[in-house]
Amino acid sequence: MINPYEALRTGDDLDIGDYESQVIKVIKDQVGAGQVLLALSGGVDSSVCAALLAKAVPGKLHCIFVDHGLMRLDEGDEVETVFKDRELNFIRVNAEDRFLARLAGVTDPEAKRKAIGEEFIRVFEEEAGKLQSVDYLGQGTIYPDVLESGSVDSATIKSHHNVGGLPDDMVYRQPFPGPGLGVRCLGAITPERLEAVS
Repeated sequence: MINPYEALRTGDDLDIGDYESQVIKVIKDQVGAGQVLLALSGGVDSSVCAALLAKAVPGKLHCIFVDHGLMRLDEGDEVETVFKDRELNFIRVNAEDRFLARLAGVTDPEAKRKAIGEEFIRVFEEEAGKLQSVDYLGQGTIYPDVLESGSVDSATIKSHHNVGGLPDDMVYRQPFPGPGLGVRCLGAITPERLEAVS
């Protein structure tokens, strides 16, 4: 997994002067001629990660956008419009039916988050398996998401989409897209209820 932060460390401090250029150089040096896979949700974290990777390794980035159907009205189309013509290989997977089937009858918000996270990684795995020769997995996640999702040393505040709902066999590969309207829709999720909150 690409982690440019460690390369920017000097002792206990992080040197963030000219951060963009530094990160791009670190990525270029680490990836070389390799190919990078990134789950792109359209949120700030993964979008910034995609922008940096596209500048660092143009044409070598593969972005999988799993459209789980839980976004605001037309948001999936907007994400595609923003990213489809950039220096990256944009792949959209329309998986709304799969997610709605997985969420049928689930009413608890935390259970929804975990179900969405696990289903995302399964869809992402399937799509990633169609790609040839990917060398690196990029991830746009901020550390507070990890802390809020709970760990050995801390309680769970709420499971974040980037770290919550991981199946046991996916410890080192984490889901990216948020639960979207899945937790804003009270009770069981139906297409009608999603439409009402979008």
